[in-house]
Amino acid sequence: MGVPAFYRWLHDTFPRSVTDYREATDASFSDEEWPPNANGIEFDNLYLDFNQIVHNATHPSDRPAPPDLPSKLKAIFRILDRLVLAARPRKLLVIALDGVAPRAKMNQQRARRFLAAHERGQEAKAQAQLAQTWGLPAPTAPFDHNAITPGTQFMATIAQALRFHLARRAAMSPAFGKLSILLSDAATPGEGEHKIASIIREQRNQPGYDPDTTHLLYGLDADLVMIGL
Repeated sequence: MGVPAFYRWLHDTFPRSVTDYREATDASFSDEEWPPNANGIEFDNLYLDFNQIVHNATHPSDRPAPPDLPSKLKAIFRILDRLVLAARPRKLLVIALDGVAPRAKMNQQRARRFLAAHERGQEAKAQAQLAQTWGLPAPTAPFDHNAITPGTQFMATIAQALRFHLARRAAMSPAFGKLSILLSDAATPGEGEHKIASIIREQRNQPGYDPDTTHLLYGLDADLVMIGL
């Protein structure tokens, strides 16, 4: 659900806890090994809270949205590849999509999404009436953000496409192929950030776990910061 203004509070209260991450372009999927990270720190494991990536790829705020499903999938894969090349994990890549949420949050999600769908329906009806009044072509239906919900065909398609893309990258890229890859899709209950926390806890409880293992968590919800801590 996120924590409103938490990142701003963290940035203002503890400014040294926030640093810029320099994204270098000296790595590619053709590398036998990832080159040293440009930020002076190497990461063993990379965890992606993937729903935020899907949201940003399907309806970005800084450019036109992809018009159809193939272009949406390409946009998602482009962001995934960019993050992997920026972080260059050495051992493990975890991609966690939101599954069915706990009942208390599910009630809140359903109310919010029904309201959003109703408002979009009303707006589309008004646009259609305006177009008819002025003799203009009917506007095309915008992408329904509610499709990014566990149990929809859209999320099932994303999971299937991700499996294909990851298998293709592992087969074609020597450095990527050395990673252990774990994909937890929308069919597995639990929110992405909680899945990530559970995977990290499970690793830490394994005999012989290296306490110096470095974990990199990526997501746009502020609660991921606290879960990571």
